Amino acid sequence: MDGTLRRLARLRKAELHQHLDGSIPPRKTWALMRRHGLAPVRTFAEMKKLLALQPSEERSLLAYLDKFHYPLWITQFYENIREVTAAIVVDASRRGVRLLELRYSPVIHTFAGMTLRQSIRSVLSGMNLARAHHPIDVGLVVIAMRQHGPHIAKILARQAIAEAEHLHKRSGVVGFDIAGAEQGHPPRLFAEAYRIAAAGGLGLTAHAGEAASSDYVWQSVDDLGVRRIGHACSAVSDPALLRRLARDGILVECCITSNYQTGAVQRGSQHPIFRFLEAGIPVAVCTDNSTVSDTDQIRENRYLLEALGPEEIADLHRRAAEHSFIRRRRQFPPAEKERPKDKKRIHRAVLGLFGMTLTAALLASSAGLAAAPAVPAAPAEQPSQPPPGPAPPSTGPSASPPSGQGPAPGGQPSPLRRLPPELRGRGLSPAMSEREVPASEEEAEAKLRELLPLLRAASDRHETYALRFTCDETFRTVPYDWQKNEATSENVKRFAYLLAFDQDRSRYNVIRQTLTKEGKPGGEETLQVPCPDAYAWTFLFSPRNQRVLHYRYLGREIKDYRLTHVVEFESSAPFVEGQDTREWSGTVWIEDRTFNFVRIEAIPSFQERRLTGQWRVYTESFNLPWGKARPRPRGYELTVEFNYSRDGMLFPTRVDVREFVWVARGREVTDRRFVQEYTDYRFFQTTTEETQKAPRASP
Repeated sequence: MDGTLRRLARLRKAELHQHLDGSIPPRKTWALMRRHGLAPVRTFAEMKKLLALQPSEERSLLAYLDKFHYPLWITQFYENIREVTAAIVVDASRRGVRLLELRYSPVIHTFAGMTLRQSIRSVLSGMNLARAHHPIDVGLVVIAMRQHGPHIAKILARQAIAEAEHLHKRSGVVGFDIAGAEQGHPPRLFAEAYRIAAAGGLGLTAHAGEAASSDYVWQSVDDLGVRRIGHACSAVSDPALLRRLARDGILVECCITSNYQTGAVQRGSQHPIFRFLEAGIPVAVCTDNSTVSDTDQIRENRYLLEALGPEEIADLHRRAAEHSFIRRRRQFPPAEKERPKDKKRIHRAVLGLFGMTLTAALLASSAGLAAAPAVPAAPAEQPSQPPPGPAPPSTGPSASPPSGQGPAPGGQPSPLRRLPPELRGRGLSPAMSEREVPASEEEAEAKLRELLPLLRAASDRHETYALRFTCDETFRTVPYDWQKNEATSENVKRFAYLLAFDQDRSRYNVIRQTLTKEGKPGGEETLQVPCPDAYAWTFLFSPRNQRVLHYRYLGREIKDYRLTHVVEFESSAPFVEGQDTREWSGTVWIEDRTFNFVRIEAIPSFQERRLTGQWRVYTESFNLPWGKARPRPRGYELTVEFNYSRDGMLFPTRVDVREFVWVARGREVTDRRFVQEYTDYRFFQTTTEETQKAPRASP
């Protein structure tokens, strides 16, 4: 077996489906995180766990997407993208890849100010840098994210054409793709963007059939005109579609490890790649996201050894290279056009390699059609259309599903198994910009009852840390010009931040010690801000607050590139000074599995009613030479962000309070902003049992 693996390692491989964001070598991510002071954990081992999908996180596309938010921290800048791209290409070359197409969505890398053109060219720069020193051909496939909509896709298609390989004497953009959550974003909506890309000479591929029915694969073929399909796992349930893919020579980009991890293919069942091979469909063996899936080309090809030998696998890569969108190829030069007799001879040879004959394949297909509802076969001259109604079941060979996980009706594992049990049966995982809502109020209440004890435990964990840390606090006061709605100045103060427990009031107080420019401590100072202290928000679900606040479960979504539960909280207490969290109402995003807060957005309780009453008092008050006798209504909006990670917990890093006034009924202008930023967290061990177990705040 060792000799076989060595032969696999030496094979020249073609990689046609690899995402840049999910394939940055962990060491490179760690180095850039530390270089820019962004490391969320202390050790490389901890960082690697955050970047790669863990076994307990499998079977959820949302959990899989959640692994992308850390790399995005460092890939917002030209030089960083150039550096990580070169590292990916070099790593692939060392593993025997001689033809590499990287996939990349430029839009999500423009948050720090880069233009789309700069975002694309940063990748191409890294590709050309690595290609000049390694035996590998590279090209870029530009991705339009489905959730960004068809109009953005058209803009991306035009920008991709400007950087196309055939228009330059260097590696360039070679293809166009759509990706992201499939449900609710049918491929037909992006037909115009694909027409633009095709007119510009780009190769066409699409993510389809990974988390949606075979109908999305049909649309990709008929409406978009693709020559390749990414994943296409649901196609195995549609014999007519398999015949269409084989007839038109449309290649399927198979990502074996990734499909098992996201739940597109059930663990214990045979991967669709073997069914595609039996049907005569060209395939490519791909990694998808080598870092997130913790895989590489050698590991992916090793899976095929259960049915194929090294020579057959090498032949797969040679044929996959013929479907590459890269035109200028040195490692896999384009083959001459085959004569019809050569095609027949090669087709018979391929069937022999897989232990199949054409007759056996037809018999198996006939048996599948006989066992399924009748599906009208399209004439050979006309393109096959998707059959009406549900797709017929697959009768191809497959291993038995794991114990206790029977197949879905029709013999195929249900793609809904990627969701936890309480969320199955209502559609697939949402995109980053969508929210997955409960099906009913009863389900929402049940989920909330399940979460509240866990959130209370998380609150208790934060309470044990309340007296065990200090950090630097930067406090900014920014007044605004009402007419221009622009900041006019900025007042900045720095403090050493520390919590102390007040025995008399049974609560935590903040001790702020001023810091000089040199970082030396000065005297204590008290801040007057109309909002609770940042750390007080970590006790939002404490028993003390659960007696006053009313909670409502809203669903799940990706927030700040984390998989989160969304909970709404509403206070029945009036807003007095704003120093107590029980005087606020809003929404909190809670990270799945760890139950840490990610973000809080809140306003004072009953704010709209209060502002309306104050406006009536203001307008009815006496006119004085300098204005009204009563002040204008004043309101607040608050945002709290949690981004510092320590011991599996997230600590607050930023509080942003916008203070506004009403200049007309319902019309507001910003008056001031208060921004508190928390950096340089330092933790210490308590010395006594009394200090470590601080008295719990009583109601």
